[in-house]
Amino acid sequence: MNKIILLLLLAFTSTTQPLSQTKSRFAFCLQHLQKPFEVGSITPSSNATGRAMSSYIAQHIGTPKHILEIGAGPGSGITDDVINNLRPTDTFTIIEINPAFCTILHDKYGHIPNVSIVQADILEFAPDSKYDYIISSLPLTIFPKSFISSYFSNLRKLIKPCGIVSYIQYIGFPRLRMLIDALFRKTALKEKMQLIDAFKNKWHLESKRVLLNCPPTWVHHLQMA
Repeated sequence: MNKIILLLLLAFTSTTQPLSQTKSRFAFCLQHLQKPFEVGSITPSSNATGRAMSSYIAQHIGTPKHILEIGAGPGSGITDDVINNLRPTDTFTIIEINPAFCTILHDKYGHIPNVSIVQADILEFAPDSKYDYIISSLPLTIFPKSFISSYFSNLRKLIKPCGIVSYIQYIGFPRLRMLIDALFRKTALKEKMQLIDAFKNKWHLESKRVLLNCPPTWVHHLQMA
């Protein structure tokens, strides 16, 4: 019953969206229902979140920029905003592990010459070159601690010196889950948050709050040494 209500709500909120965005939202929601521990949100990120995530990319001038998006889902306001800021000499690599999402990504963006879509696990992704910008909407807290540690280690390998890593963190959700876990004397989420916060605090550049997203989110920008 909860799944039916969720789909009806999504259909209602999508009636004013373009057809391509509506298809993406339904695909995202269905994948969330089928794989809740892989797809952490019920809907793709908004255009407002995309602008916040791409703010440093949009300001880039001079040399060609090389961008990586991790966990793009079926494409969202984030992916669209990056593409809107691409120049012919730039490159944009999209990595997504979910095959259903990759099919949608190829349909939406596969015709763009400087966009590459790769179906792969980010922990096994080892390209020949590094990136100026890495953006990610992976819901890290749903993954094991071992994944989070390996994920951060791989980010260090993928980013260029002084490159910028941007990621989202849903407002209130981790803290609410920590409170629930505390009631049941669980510590796993707290330990995950400590790992994430330690990484963020070491490289923190700027954070922006985006309320026009479902759910509302923080966008964190980190600059790696």
